[in-house]
Amino acid sequence: MKKKKIVKRQKPIEHDIHLKYKCPTCDQHHWLAFREAKTKNFKVVCSCKTTFSPVQINKFKNEQKKLEETNKKYKSLADYNNSLPFASLPYEAELMKKDETLKEKRESWFETLSKDVYVEEAIHILDDLNQKPDTKKGFTSRSNKMIKS
Repeated sequence: MKKKKIVKRQKPIEHDIHLKYKCPTCDQHHWLAFREAKTKNFKVVCSCKTTFSPVQINKFKNEQKKLEETNKKYKSLADYNNSLPFASLPYEAELMKKDETLKEKRESWFETLSKDVYVEEAIHILDDLNQKPDTKKGFTSRSNKMIKS
């Protein structure tokens, strides 16, 4: 008697949403396109000849709606800019005059640093640690220093 060969299928590479289903009998995984799964009376036929219908569509739709609502809360973070000035070290400035790709990389890096929330907070923490307490007034005010990388 021949042994059944269980074939592990990979998720299709497309720009469409795919859902993963598991056969209740043989535990083999099946990938279905969202458009297939939302079709009424669509049945999946497994290699073990078991048929089952996908039932997770409504659950998937509800989760997507919840995710979209939570994403709206964090949309303002994409527009964040800490307005800190960044500059390369002097020896890198000389190299950037000769190498255009290095210049593009540094500009891209500085742009991502200016959008990073944690950089500004780290600067404030380091600034607080460097401040010397004045016995009468408490801590001195923060200074606007240029950041060198």
